[in-house]
Amino acid sequence: MKPQQSKALSYAKAPISKKIKPGGKTVVSQALVKHGVSNLIPKIHVKRGDIVMLMSGSKKMGIKTTGKVTRCMPKFGKVIVEGLNLQTHYVKPRGMQQNESGEIKKIEGPIFASKLMLYCTACKKPTRAKQVVNAKGKKIRHCRHCNEAIDG
Repeated sequence: MKPQQSKALSYAKAPISKKIKPGGKTVVSQALVKHGVSNLIPKIHVKRGDIVMLMSGSKKMGIKTTGKVTRCMPKFGKVIVEGLNLQTHYVKPRGMQQNESGEIKKIEGPIFASKLMLYCTACKKPTRAKQVVNAKGKKIRHCRHCNEAIDG
């Protein structure tokens, strides 16, 4: 048996996953190789239960309105907010009864986290949070306008 040769690696900026080209050449994204890379998983600055304001988007999405974060999807960089980005879902009637009817549901759709800002309930403004370390050594987010704690 021949000793196994190492296949040629080439680095590209575009693909995020490994791709094997004809001839056994492997193309690897530099994002996967670089140490401390941040573009693989988008950073989400909000948590479940936070009150946020939608800063960009359409009136239909609910721009400049506030809502509570119900679900975070860090893999996609998206968040679901209560009452924002309502989408219509049509549900077909299921079952054998004749009197059963379908329905139209309004469901919150995911929003990119970069379109949202934390909302301070004390000063009634959207704000960027700053990290403050308390006496126990725990990091707590504070409002930059009124210096009020956002986390309990």
